[in-house]
Amino acid sequence: MMNVNFYNLNEFNNDMLKFVVIIAKYKGKFIFGKHKERDTWELSGGHIEKGEIAINAAKRELMEETGAKKFEIEPVCIYGVDNGEGEDLGALFYCEVIELGELPPYEIGQIRLFDEFPKKLTYPFICKSLLRKYREYLEHDYNKIGLRRGTVRLEEHSLVWEENAKLCIQELKEIFKDKAIDIQHIGSTSIKGLKAKPIIDIIVGVQNFNILQELIPLLEFNGYIHKEENDNEEHIFFSCGDFENDIRTHHIQICIYGDKRWNNCIKFRDTLIKNENMKLEYESLKIELSKKYYNDRVKYTEEKDSFIKKVLMI
Repeated sequence: MMNVNFYNLNEFNNDMLKFVVIIAKYKGKFIFGKHKERDTWELSGGHIEKGEIAINAAKRELMEETGAKKFEIEPVCIYGVDNGEGEDLGALFYCEVIELGELPPYEIGQIRLFDEFPKKLTYPFICKSLLRKYREYLEHDYNKIGLRRGTVRLEEHSLVWEENAKLCIQELKEIFKDKAIDIQHIGSTSIKGLKAKPIIDIIVGVQNFNILQELIPLLEFNGYIHKEENDNEEHIFFSCGDFENDIRTHHIQICIYGDKRWNNCIKFRDTLIKNENMKLEYESLKIELSKKYYNDRVKYTEEKDSFIKKVLMI
C-alpha cells in the first residue's frame, strides 16, 4: 500500500531530497502537462540533479514543462512517498505564473489550464494528497492574515495574499454587480517582493456614492463593516476581521472611479511594481518606521507620506 507523508521544511537536508513537484497556477487556474508518451495529466516536477538545490530544481522543471517565463514560487513542505519498500523524499512548491511563453521541446507535449485538478491523472493518489496539503497550506496562511488595530508588523510577501485578494474581489463583485466599475488589489500586499503588513487593501471604483445607501447593509451582512470615522470626501471605508480580538484583515475603500484617490492608489502601486529601486527604497523606509512605530500605526502611516508624494510626482 502506498502512503504519502508530509514533513516540515526544516526536517530534512537538501541532499536527502530526490525530486520536486510544483502546484502552479496561471490566471487563477491550475497548470497541468501531458507527457508525449502518456494520455494522463500531471503536475510539473522531476528529479533534483546532482549539486542542485530543491528551489532551483523546481524553477528549472517549471520552465521546462510549462514554458513559464516569469513567476513567483515558494516552498510548501517536504513530502515522502512510501510504497512499502522505503520512503523517497521530495519538496512540494506552490507557484504563481505571471507570464507563460512557448512550451520547450522536451517530454511534455502540451499544457492545459484547469479550474480544479483533472480526473485523469498520472499519479492520482499522490496528486490528490498534494492537493489536500496545498489547500491546508493556503488555509493555514490565510489565518496569518490580519493585524491588531493600531500596531505595525511587516512580513515577507506571500502568494497567499494575492490568492486571498482575488477571492475578496470576486465576493465584492458579486455584491456590487454592475454598480462597481472596477475593483483592484492595492497597497503593499499587491506588490510582489515587498514586505508588508498582513492586511489586504482593496479599492472599489464606483460612479457615485449614492449607490452605497442600498449596498451598506449587504456589505455588512457579508462581514465588510462600515467605519464612518475613516470616511472622507474621497472615499468610504470598510474593514474586515476578528473584531472581538481587535484584528483587521482587510481594508476596503470605495471611491469615485477615475478620481484623484483612485488614480493615486493605482499609480503608486504600478510605479513600484515597475521601479525596483523605488520599491527597495520604500521597503527600507517601512522597515525603519516599523521598528520605531511598531505600536503606533497612525504615526507609521504619516511618516510614509513624503515618500508616497514623491512617487506620485513621477
